[in-house]
Amino acid sequence: MSPVDPVALVIKPTSYIGIHSTDESTNVYFVSEGCYSAVGYKPSELINTRAKDYIADSMDQNDYSQLYAKADSDETADEPDEDSNVYSMWVNIKSARGAPVLHRIISFRCDNTVIYLGMTFPERPFTDHPSLQVQQLDRQMQKLD
Repeated sequence: MSPVDPVALVIKPTSYIGIHSTDESTNVYFVSEGCYSAVGYKPSELINTRAKDYIADSMDQNDYSQLYAKADSDETADEPDEDSNVYSMWVNIKSARGAPVLHRIISFRCDNTVIYLGMTFPERPFTDHPSLQVQQLDRQMQKLD
């Protein structure tokens, strides 16, 4: 009997939760078990890897990490943070077998970590995203180049 490919078994969207750092490394700290059903990785395989390395789109992967970077140190307590802390985006993620799987990600920037909720759409054909586009809570789109 041949081994079962968990990604091939996905017939409906699968959700999972992850936590990674806000710095340039995007070091993965936690991934829920749903990741195995969604993209074929065991959570333990992803710990201490870089989240941005799994982006399958041709966009600059550093745009993803810069989205969460802290504001410059010249920001004072009297000036509010102008960057959003919650984003929605569409990104193709590399599965364990190498095929891209479309994800809708909702992410929450919290101090030095990002908590993200990923939902997969494996039935949708691959369409490259050459730049990262995010939607903020106020519904405005922000395109990062």
